[in-house]
Amino acid sequence: MLNLTECGFSSAIIFSMFKPIANDNKEEICALLGFYKRVYRIVGGIIFIAGICCIPFLNFIISGTIPAGMNIHIIYLIHLANTSVSYFLFAYKNALLSAHQRNDIQHKILMVCRIGQFALQLLSILFFKNFYLYTFCMVIFTVLNNLITSKVVSSTYPEYYCSGKIRKEQKDEIKEKVSGLIIIKLAGTTRDSLDSIFISKFMGLTSVAIFSNYFYILTAVHGVIQVIATSMSAGVGNSIATESKLKNYQDFRKIMFLYLWIACWCISCMANLYQPFMQFWVGTDLMLDFSIVILLCIYFWLQTIGDIKGIYTGALGLWWQCRFRAIAETLCNFVLNYIFVKNFGYAGILFASVLTLLFVNYIYDSFILFRNYFTEFKIARYFLQHLLYSLICAAITAICFIMTKFITISNSYLSFLLKTIAITLMANSLLFFIYKKTDIFKQSAKIMATILPTKLKRRFTVL
Repeated sequence: MLNLTECGFSSAIIFSMFKPIANDNKEEICALLGFYKRVYRIVGGIIFIAGICCIPFLNFIISGTIPAGMNIHIIYLIHLANTSVSYFLFAYKNALLSAHQRNDIQHKILMVCRIGQFALQLLSILFFKNFYLYTFCMVIFTVLNNLITSKVVSSTYPEYYCSGKIRKEQKDEIKEKVSGLIIIKLAGTTRDSLDSIFISKFMGLTSVAIFSNYFYILTAVHGVIQVIATSMSAGVGNSIATESKLKNYQDFRKIMFLYLWIACWCISCMANLYQPFMQFWVGTDLMLDFSIVILLCIYFWLQTIGDIKGIYTGALGLWWQCRFRAIAETLCNFVLNYIFVKNFGYAGILFASVLTLLFVNYIYDSFILFRNYFTEFKIARYFLQHLLYSLICAAITAICFIMTKFITISNSYLSFLLKTIAITLMANSLLFFIYKKTDIFKQSAKIMATILPTKLKRRFTVL
């Protein structure tokens, strides 16, 4: 939650870079980069100081037992160092990669560093059995990630460096967008962070760990498919600047269709494989009821529905227009969490988040997007399309759930593998047969044909 101090400066700076990059205005880009660097140094200091000030309140937030011999304050300080260290190094250079649509470079560096981090963490647990060392590995690879990124950016874009000052009107524009962004970031961050805080306060620290295991799987799967949405952000921004609203709305529908196709496949797997995987990983004693899995799947679906909408909202710079939606989302999440957690526990926490995501994040935010940009198109049709997608996804998930019950193999690992293959084939086959004759499928297939390898292009052209 301390990352909220960043206030969304990165998104505002990236948005401000689109035009000067298109015009090849190197002087302006260098000025923006210098401004971004100065802001990040200040933000890093604020995060560190605010984090230190939070230490006396840790015991109030955390209830329940803490593992013997473990100092929670040391663990917290390591996490605080990991959070703040990037701001003092070269994190601001990531803006150049995002603005130039080169997130692939950033993701490759992150992937390599994460693999190294997980390998070192595994060794620290296996050989040293030291959780402090395990946690400190994050700091090491956060620093390494920043250093490698800085080196790559400097060699890829040597013409850009911190120099000059931005114009007053630019600074005013960034301030307005940041004002909206900080509220939006508050909503997004508190939605998940408040869940853990309420569980810790009312159910104990052990309950947080059990819930976090389940939520970690959801976050990991969502993170994988969200790479698709994130990688399109700069391209969508460029399209909005150069193409008509009709063209952008058509692209919006196609991208949404493809994205929700993948989401439906993921949910079919999650609903059927969540519990078997958790049994392998943590054992039956740390498993939750299947009703929690259903709520997590609904939560995941509502998240993915909002991803593409969020990309367009961000590409349009509508952060200030979304400020009241973000405030309402945070307040509703806080109040509903407080009401439901005491009576329904884990289910209450997730139900509160589902209600907030549906009525505030999805519906309210959609009205903002259509009122400010897609003004010529009917939002009712947009909602009906998503309702249909949701019903089809629920039906396919139920069919997969019923069909996989027939896979009864004594070897649990082989059974898990066969179920994964069966669900993948069934879910995608059912989606194909349902949508194959629709216009949206044919139009979306053309998009896929442009990005798939040449050998597969002919097949999609036929479709």
